[in-house]
Amino acid sequence: MFEDVLIITPKLDLSGVEHLPELERLIGQKLPAYEQYVKRFGTGVYSNALRVYAPDRILNENEEFRARCSEYFFWDGPDTEITKDDLGGAVIIADTIDGDDIVFLNNDNPGLYFLPRHSDNGKWIGPDLDDAIRYVCESG
Repeated sequence: MFEDVLIITPKLDLSGVEHLPELERLIGQKLPAYEQYVKRFGTGVYSNALRVYAPDRILNENEEFRARCSEYFFWDGPDTEITKDDLGGAVIIADTIDGDDIVFLNNDNPGLYFLPRHSDNGKWIGPDLDDAIRYVCESG
């Protein structure tokens, strides 16, 4: 899936992958592309655009993320694909260098959602991390 990725540094941070089973329980399903990514590359910035979180970081910071979303929810634009209630069960797995968040929602349309920093329309981007990478890298 990530065969064409050029690794810039041999200093990969693969810490936290032992927490993948716990993360899968939190999410309620497997995310095969996410699992493959963190086992192969660890944490870091992909294509100078997307920061993929390690499983232990997600587990440690997710409640704080949910609280922040509850307090400051603003993705209620006319074309939004999420609700404030959806974000009560959100699991953040990545963010962009511009401050956008990528979250997993196990709602009526489970998968990854893009929560833009400069727009009030949250958007479904696909079922797994490869969709998030494609979305972030191709949307400019």
